[in-house]
Amino acid sequence: MNFLEVNHLSKTINNLEAINNVSFTQNYLQRLAIVGTTGSGKTTLLKMIAGLVQPTNGDIYFEDSKIIGPQDQLIPGNKGIAYVSQHFELLNNYVVKDLLQMTSLYTESQQLQVYNICKITQVLDRKTNELSGGERQRVALAKQILTAPKLLLLDEPFSNLDALHKQQIKQVLEALIAALNLTCILISHDANDVLSWADRIIVLQNGKIIQDNITKTVYNQPVNAYAAALLGDYFELDTTLNEFNNVALAKSKNLLCRPEQLFLSKLPTNYIATITAIHYFGGNYLVKAGFNNQTVLLRVNIQEKLTIGQEICIGFVEN
Repeated sequence: MNFLEVNHLSKTINNLEAINNVSFTQNYLQRLAIVGTTGSGKTTLLKMIAGLVQPTNGDIYFEDSKIIGPQDQLIPGNKGIAYVSQHFELLNNYVVKDLLQMTSLYTESQQLQVYNICKITQVLDRKTNELSGGERQRVALAKQILTAPKLLLLDEPFSNLDALHKQQIKQVLEALIAALNLTCILISHDANDVLSWADRIIVLQNGKIIQDNITKTVYNQPVNAYAAALLGDYFELDTTLNEFNNVALAKSKNLLCRPEQLFLSKLPTNYIATITAIHYFGGNYLVKAGFNNQTVLLRVNIQEKLTIGQEICIGFVEN
């Protein structure tokens, strides 16, 4: 039995296919990230899984029970699935504790555990319209958790937060997942949100799945430039050039590479490049270099003394 099963799912909106014949499964406790640009269909897909949007075609099964769309039931949604919007909507002028208890299925001690994990005990007696953005996000998350879901759907949960609050909500999510054994789907367009979190990544382009694999494979072996760009810096090599005859990476005509697949060699190599730009990223430099009329990228330790125009020897990391 698959925990979640999506079969040939499609959704047409204003005569345009927002989701086109999407199929995948998810295992219990698997962390699944769905990535794509704005308009790729991520939110529409997530809302169909939540039972909040009616599919045009296809079926969704959650623990072997078919998910019913809003046209077929009075109250949209599924009791075992919680959907957290990126806008973290809360009813205004409600005392936070009262709002949370309206739909809670947890005991008082369980509620207290959720409040502590979500770091909202200090705002329980305040009204929702008095909360900061970070507090609203954590309250909205707690509200959904208190419905005792088995599957948590997170729609761009970090997109409206500054760096400090983003880190805080990430810590909260980690604690909730561990404490409550939650299975999660997270959608995002930010590589930093998914690479260190997801067990598996699905890439959506124009409503279609173009890649579905474990995170490391999707990152290191993107199927096209679109998939590569979603997850970080990349460059493209024309491996038909003679210079690449002995390079392990040269397995196809055009190769999408990550900066981590090259390194600054201390020993002489046959690959001499000229630095054209140096970008500081805290723990390392992202170096752009010209190599036989091509541009390559590599990450270099900040201890290295580099200058624009300098010639360097590059090596290729064996896969």
